[in-house]
This record gives sequence, C-alpha cells and structure tokens, in this order.
Amino acid sequence: MLSAIRRAWRSYLDSLPRSEEPAPVSDAAIRREMSPPHPAEVRQAFAALAGIATGHLPQEAAVKAAAALSARLKPGTTPSEAMARWIGANNGPKSRNLGVMCVDWKAREEIQWQAERIAKAHRIELDWHYDFRADRSWEGWEERGETPVSAPLRALADALRRQGLALIVLANDDTVCAFAVRVEHEGEVLALADRLGLAVERAVSSAGRA
Repeated sequence: MLSAIRRAWRSYLDSLPRSEEPAPVSDAAIRREMSPPHPAEVRQAFAALAGIATGHLPQEAAVKAAAALSARLKPGTTPSEAMARWIGANNGPKSRNLGVMCVDWKAREEIQWQAERIAKAHRIELDWHYDFRADRSWEGWEERGETPVSAPLRALADALRRQGLALIVLANDDTVCAFAVRVEHEGEVLALADRLGLAVERAVSSAGRA
C-alpha cells in the first residue's frame, strides 16, 4: 500500500512542469552589469590610443582594428585589461599583420618569433636576433626588480628604435604585452597611457630610460 502511494507521489511530482535553472553568471559579467560606464574622456583617450596602435595598417583595416580595440573597453574592464586582452586575442598567426606581442613573464624563448611579426607588420627588416639559450643578460632579474623577459625586450626595443619604431610594453597579471608605434608618436602614447592608468614600461629601451 505504502509503495503504491510513493509511486503515485513520484508520478505526480514528475508530471509537474519544471522551471529551467538560470544559466550561471560569471563574476566578470556581474561586475560589468554593476559597473558604471567609463567617462567620456576615458573612452576618447582609449580610442585615440587605439588609433595610434593600429595606425600602421592600411586605412580600412586600421579603422576596423581600432574599432575592435575600442570596443574592448567595457564597464568593469580597466583600460589596461582591455588593451592586454586585445593584444592577447590578436597574437596568433591570423593576426600577424597587427604586430603585437604577448608573452608569459618568463617565456624568453617566445620573444624572437613575435618580434619578427612586429617587424613584418611595420614592413621593416629586423636587425636583431635573440638566442635565449645563449643569453645571460636576464640573469639577476630578481635583484633588479624585473622579469626574465625585461632584458631581451630592452634589446629588441633598441633594435626597433634604430628602425624608427618605439616598443610600448605593458604588464597585466603574469603576461607581458607589447606593440610598436612610430617614434614620433611615442610621446603621445605615453601621455595617453598616463591618462588611462596603463602600467607602461618606460625603461624598455636604453635610449629612452626615465
């Protein structure tokens, strides 16, 4: 008798309409939802930086790339995060024309091939080669308060400067991101970085140390 009642009760419960469980919401989505939009002056400064960072591309491609970068600056996302995520998302073979670099803070062996992409994007011959097996300039990085990639990036920046390019490096978490601009735009980029709170490595080149 009791088993029949239990079966009837289960059958009744199974017949009830089930409401769908809400999809999980990420912490990042919650932050974006609750965060106010960035002030107009921040969005304008970031758009200006996006225009310079993509200015080496053909005009139509530059407009699209700058718009895609500007769109990364969402409520709840800092300018530094937006820039780093854009660089990280465009660091693969399909985006080699953008000329950006994204390496782990200790991944010295990855610098050479990414440096070649920067040179190719800016249509220059890179007179620099990095042999991470033979290089010892990075040793002692902890005492200097650096990362293992800081020394080779300085050497790359010097090589690019001889070609009229300034290497702009910023750190985000455990990732080091970089892009190149014409030397004549370097001061404008650094000024925009100050306004946006970007942690730009000013001492990346021995020619431009603070």
